[in-house]
Amino acid sequence: MEIKVFIEQVLPVQNFASKKDGGTISRYTFIGRYRSGQYDKKVCFSCIGTERWTNLNVVVGREYEISFDLDSREWNGRWYTDVMVWKAVMIGVDGSKNADAPVQAPVQQQPQPQANPQSVYTQPASPYGSSLPF
Repeated sequence: MEIKVFIEQVLPVQNFASKKDGGTISRYTFIGRYRSGQYDKKVCFSCIGTERWTNLNVVVGREYEISFDLDSREWNGRWYTDVMVWKAVMIGVDGSKNADAPVQAPVQQQPQPQANPQSVYTQPASPYGSSLPF
């Protein structure tokens, strides 16, 4: 499966002990936002292994086309689903896919202007009192 996402956040790496050789397995997780209909949705993507994570070259603030697999498993009567990434291609500013695009720092957002307290609308007092639930 594939989806275009904007990378919002990279979470701290999780390290687990390997049952096979007693080494360490690393799980890398990041949050991507995509447009679905009228609203944006977020997905938590994961990948296992430092080499795979390095090859993904994920940068916060950039848009990617993510290739992934869904994996569900049962544990103690509950079901858990993982979105496992196996490929990430950076999408350029012009919308073209470029796996070898140079990594650039994300564009800094301008601070939002503060609202003028005198221009804030205040609702007139209700003749019904404050017993309404809304």
